[in-house]
Amino acid sequence: MKKTVAFLVSSLLLTSCSSQTKDKAVSEPIEQAPTEHVFVEYHETDFTDVPVKLNKQDTAPPIAVKSYDLTGIEFEKKQSPCKLPENRNKYLPQIIIDGQNMSFVLDEEPHPDAEKNYFDPLLEPTLPDIAAEAFDGENLYYIADYDNICSGYTSHCCYDIYKYSIETGENTCVYSCSDLSARMPFSMKCYNGSLWLMRLDEVYTVFRLDEENGEFTDFHDFPKADNASFYQHSDDELMAAFVNYTETENDTSEEYALWEYLVDSGEWNEIYRSESMPAMNCGKIISEKSDNRTIKIESEDFLLNTEIRGAKLKAVSENQLTLMSEDNISTILYTYNLTDMERYVLDVSNVSRYMSVYPMGDNLIMGGINGSHYFYAIPELGSYFSLIKAEDDEVIRVHPYGEKTALIKYNMENNYFTSPNGLVYEPVNAPVLKELVVVG
Repeated sequence: MKKTVAFLVSSLLLTSCSSQTKDKAVSEPIEQAPTEHVFVEYHETDFTDVPVKLNKQDTAPPIAVKSYDLTGIEFEKKQSPCKLPENRNKYLPQIIIDGQNMSFVLDEEPHPDAEKNYFDPLLEPTLPDIAAEAFDGENLYYIADYDNICSGYTSHCCYDIYKYSIETGENTCVYSCSDLSARMPFSMKCYNGSLWLMRLDEVYTVFRLDEENGEFTDFHDFPKADNASFYQHSDDELMAAFVNYTETENDTSEEYALWEYLVDSGEWNEIYRSESMPAMNCGKIISEKSDNRTIKIESEDFLLNTEIRGAKLKAVSENQLTLMSEDNISTILYTYNLTDMERYVLDVSNVSRYMSVYPMGDNLIMGGINGSHYFYAIPELGSYFSLIKAEDDEVIRVHPYGEKTALIKYNMENNYFTSPNGLVYEPVNAPVLKELVVVG
């Protein structure tokens, strides 16, 4: 029994030719039947359950995998303007010890210990941390952040945006900033040949980098939200995702919103608002809904009624949907094949207790939630192949783009701080960037 999740197109192509003369042939016009849209509803009983045994392969994965050594990229040390004598008292974090709790507080007045020598390393020029990345299939963009006083969304003083070509190995600085009044972008997205960025002032702002003149254009401010980033699960559209949290007496509810950029008009339009973040496939929104804790997956073409409780939609392709269920005992992947009408059940608890999962065609890229090891997995076979592994002082970030996925490995932190309170400062001499693996 087979069903197809897509538009059902019934087309009749009628071509008849008249008898040919010596000079030419005359053809009848082509007639085509109208297109009919069919909505399909699936139930668990429509699928054949296929338990799959997990098996790790020591061979190369059956997909193109290219590794690029980034350790040759060197950075100069820079001093952000917040560390200059005329600014440091305003931005120097104050260390407050309350039992075992430590917090950093910004204060316009200098801390009594601010002049002691153990603060000096924080004020020196530093190598950068890697703050954000984006991938367009051919180039890796990333932000090198030199501000180790103001962190997170408040980081603003000194950063560079680089572009690394996987074809030539050239690493080019396409934008540089050293300005107390400028906030640093924290999310990036490649779209339509341009790099788009997002930053937070009082509201979230999206804008585009013009690489030719090093200027930002196409600014747009969004309504206030508790958190935001570019939506990374679609490359045919430029989307920004926002979430607001509402606390109740017993729980915290979430509301997600998706805004899409319209190229023709240059405007942004809200296209989705719900309690869960959707997936995208071929430009169509695929969302999950909970019904008595069991999960339903819905799009404009189909409704999949599962009997799985507490699962989350993790990956979508043209033919398959993968959900993940995790608890204190096990982590299970459920892959629904909508062509063969089979459901592959894969226990991945031995790989990692908690998983991050990304679509790679009909297969998956999966890794431990701590980001230390990533694999290429074939759900119906249970086979998985090693792609990249991080050491203790390293982290890996994943950036899907079209039919390719980039995995970037770099130092987790570039600077530590030593003080009599027990903090440790130790400059890291290893390269900031380590390795880029492109799958697909």
